Amino acid sequence: MGIGCVYPNRGAMATPANLVRFAQTAEALGFDTIWTSDHIVVPTEGNRSTPTIPPARCRLSPQSRIWSP
Repeated sequence: MGIGCVYPNRGAMATPANLVRFAQTAEALGFDTIWTSDHIVVPTEGNRSTPTIPPARCRLSPQSRIWSP
């Protein structure tokens, strides 16, 4: 069985340098794979929420930078 992790592809932490550092750290820790999500359609409104994230924080701005996988 392989173990993987998901890296962030948007937001303040998703800089090229941090993504490289994330991948190198995952490899050093023995992870088999890393993944990210793809955002083909970015909703401007919605009320999706999770038990830990209020609905207002789940929205993406169409102007937000989202790195492609």
